[in-house]
Amino acid sequence: MSIAIVPAGIEHAEGCAEAVLDSDIEKYYQSKHSALRFMEDAVACGQLFVGLNQSRQMVGFVKYSRYGGFHRYPYIQLFGIMAGCRGRGLGTELLLEFERTILAGQARVFLLVSDFNAVAQRFYRKNGYEEVGRIPDFLLAGVAEVIMMKRLPL
Repeated sequence: MSIAIVPAGIEHAEGCAEAVLDSDIEKYYQSKHSALRFMEDAVACGQLFVGLNQSRQMVGFVKYSRYGGFHRYPYIQLFGIMAGCRGRGLGTELLLEFERTILAGQARVFLLVSDFNAVAQRFYRKNGYEEVGRIPDFLLAGVAEVIMMKRLPL
């Protein structure tokens, strides 16, 4: 399958919010409204990209900041795959295509993963990310955020 990465439009915000709420990180959002508002703001700022399959259906999304990693490197703030698309390799395809196109020419990319989210940690490790540190109690009390980094080909 071939995935195209495109800037998200407001029509994608609700699907992205639903994907987040149907995942292990839903606890970071107080309501569907707060998740939707987050996605709408990301669309307005040009920080949300979606992956579309050949039928132009959304399979997932990436919310990132161009210089959010220490004001120098790209930072993936949120990565999600639609519930019906999980477990089929589309996450890897979306992530690699995002790195190849949107992050072209960048030396590194950073992201955070909650310490309880072992599935996501395995996914990122499988795709070349390595743990470079931890931030205890960063977003939730008792939860550490694992700092992960990937060196990108120039």
